[in-house]
Amino acid sequence: VSVVSKVKARKKINISAESKLVLTVGSDFKYKPMLGIDILDTIVPLLESNPAIVVIGIGMTFDYFPEWKKVSQRFNGRLRALGCIAHDRLYDYYAASDLVLDSRPMCGATALADAVMCGCPVLTMSKPVRLIDWAMNSVAYCHNREEMVEKAHRILSDRDCSALHVKEVTSSLMDSCSGSAFKDKLRCFFDDLLSKTHQVRTFLTGVNEFSELDRYHLHVGQK
Repeated sequence: VSVVSKVKARKKINISAESKLVLTVGSDFKYKPMLGIDILDTIVPLLESNPAIVVIGIGMTFDYFPEWKKVSQRFNGRLRALGCIAHDRLYDYYAASDLVLDSRPMCGATALADAVMCGCPVLTMSKPVRLIDWAMNSVAYCHNREEMVEKAHRILSDRDCSALHVKEVTSSLMDSCSGSAFKDKLRCFFDDLLSKTHQVRTFLTGVNEFSELDRYHLHVGQK
């Protein structure tokens, strides 16, 4: 992926050289709190810890998330929600960023991979649904909010740490997405599938009620 320099990108999106830009990208529904998971639990401590940190969310709006607007007002506009933007403009934001946070509670696999290919440090955490393998098996993965905040501070304050992080995560992504890796995963999938005894089940057999995760997906589908 070809992107402009950080200096040029920041001029294009009006971010000062002194700011520490944290970006998160995803469809608005991926940020709707669920099962006690809310990305603001990570964003707020970052904003509290360093007045130079600016967090930009692309894909969501303050109209959809009034709580984001309250946080933005509390921190004098250092949390911004830009809604949907043109795809070519998105790469200016990646180029200008010091760190990219995965969407939560739902994963943004494509956005995360785009960030890595643009040379951005990325961080992600456990999700209600399985996280992509390359992220789970890299230094991008955080076991809890405290670990994510700690890693974020190291990346934002230490250029060498940031560069090493990018190198390791990029290697994990490339290894996981290589042609040979895909063939191995496909082979394992079919080996596992063929080892199972075929069964015919009625849809929703044995389901007594919807879980909160089920209700979440139902709400998203009706949006």
